[in-house]
Amino acid sequence: MCAGFGGKSAFLSQFGVPIQFCSDISKKRLLGLKADFLRRKLPLPSLFLADGSNPPLSSFDGNILIDAPCSGLGILSRRPDLRRSRNNKRSLRHFPSLQRQLLISALRYLKPGRELAYITCTLNPNENESLIFTLLSEERDLSLRVLWQTPHDDQIDGMFGVLLRRESSYC
Repeated sequence: MCAGFGGKSAFLSQFGVPIQFCSDISKKRLLGLKADFLRRKLPLPSLFLADGSNPPLSSFDGNILIDAPCSGLGILSRRPDLRRSRNNKRSLRHFPSLQRQLLISALRYLKPGRELAYITCTLNPNENESLIFTLLSEERDLSLRVLWQTPHDDQIDGMFGVLLRRESSYC
């Protein structure tokens, strides 16, 4: 979900992780993803244009990666344009709601024994740990496998990631 230009998907593919398909709402980003996979001589996954909050799937039997749209506050040193376009109060309120929609949507497809990776390029707790811990309190059959975050440092990009696992059907 939200594959963008596919950097994370290509990275995983280079290490042998099978990527079945990638989706995004932007045709331009998907075309960039395709070009990147072909340039790297990686097996090209199926690509489809879709809104991650309502994917056109009847079911799915794999792991899921959400490269979530975010405020981008962790990459301001390399993307100063985000200061103008996203660093405002309305934008900061918008992203947690959108991210929650994406997570809830993905969880409809996450089967027992499968994992969901959620990644952002922000260090905003409302888009990261607060969102994830709220979700974990609501979804009792999810477990937290890994949570990581880069340090708050101007020299490296700010990133957050979490790996969740659906343990069993909750009754």
